[in-house]
Amino acid sequence: MLRVVLERMEEVINHWYELYVVYFGDDRSLGELEFYDLYKKALAANTKHLIVGDMDSYAIDTIRAGERLAERRVPFAEVVASLHLYGKAVYRVFAPSPPEIEVYTYFDKLGHVRIILIADAYFRSEVAVAGARIRALEREAARLPRNQRLSFRGLVGVSQPMRHLYDRIEAVGETRGTVLIVGESGTGKELVARAIHESGLTTAAPVRSAQLRRNSA
Repeated sequence: MLRVVLERMEEVINHWYELYVVYFGDDRSLGELEFYDLYKKALAANTKHLIVGDMDSYAIDTIRAGERLAERRVPFAEVVASLHLYGKAVYRVFAPSPPEIEVYTYFDKLGHVRIILIADAYFRSEVAVAGARIRALEREAARLPRNQRLSFRGLVGVSQPMRHLYDRIEAVGETRGTVLIVGESGTGKELVARAIHESGLTTAAPVRSAQLRRNSA
């Protein structure tokens, strides 16, 4: 089955992208070129590793794919769904003569291993990116005069955009209601939520922008 997948790689990837477009529509994160760049090379290399039984190389390449998907900021739910669509693309290539049940079971278990490896790499990469952003903010804060480091309820910065943010926090804090704070990991959503909470009675709910897109959909 793996050898057939390798021989018909172009057909498999084309089916895969078609399913991806149908499933995600205009909400998909990747264009055609990006999809092929992220998935096609990794898929071909991984299939070759599996054919010769080189599981170490398979794991290394799969982990790298997970890191690249995190760097591209593809939502993890989309990553998992896309990997399931890959299985559908493979079975479409084998129709109308599906593989034997033993082969099907092996391929299904392999899919779970792939998701586990990518998930581990994806979330480790996200933590690293968030940590780098936080360290950058800490370095910026260290360069400010002492009397300006905590200029507003624990928030750092004296630029015009930051002063505008302080004004908005105070204005929102005086109202009753729920505020949705949107931003990528490491940008200070929790700090803003705490500042709003300390400013008044408003409830602030920080979320990632990717979560907001999914909820809106």
